[in-house]
Amino acid sequence: MTAEILMTLYNASSVHVSELGFDSWAEQVVHGDWHPGNMLFSKHKLTAVLDFDSVEIAPTITDLANGMLQFSIVGNRPNPADWPDYFDQAKIVQFLNGYREVIKLKKNELNSLLDLMIETMIAEAVLPVAATGFFGNLSGLDFLKMIQRKAEWLNKNRDKLTEAITP
Repeated sequence: MTAEILMTLYNASSVHVSELGFDSWAEQVVHGDWHPGNMLFSKHKLTAVLDFDSVEIAPTITDLANGMLQFSIVGNRPNPADWPDYFDQAKIVQFLNGYREVIKLKKNELNSLLDLMIETMIAEAVLPVAATGFFGNLSGLDFLKMIQRKAEWLNKNRDKLTEAITP
């Protein structure tokens, strides 16, 4: 059941992103794994970015969506079954606003962000679990169920989140 739900959520997000024109957006080199564990900070400023094995050519919006996802995910317990469904909405907005201080987003790009977050979250979880049965040292099934809950939360709260991120 979890696998089918994740596939449905992923496919719906992928179709929506494609309809918004993703394949026609300008591409450049992107980091591909933009999360706090791959960054060094000093005095609340980013001083270094680490881990370049996911670098690729893609629309820059993919790094933005990944950063919004990774910086806002709430999972402060050892067992992913105990992680809450929700994301930290304030961090989603703060991350996006920081990006917008430097780069202006087109409406279609802005409208793709939640779906790109869902796609990224599912893709990053499914591949390691399919290969090993685990996500790192965590139960693969528990991890995928948590991903399902979080993807469903993003989808269910789409209107509220879109309102929060729309200038």
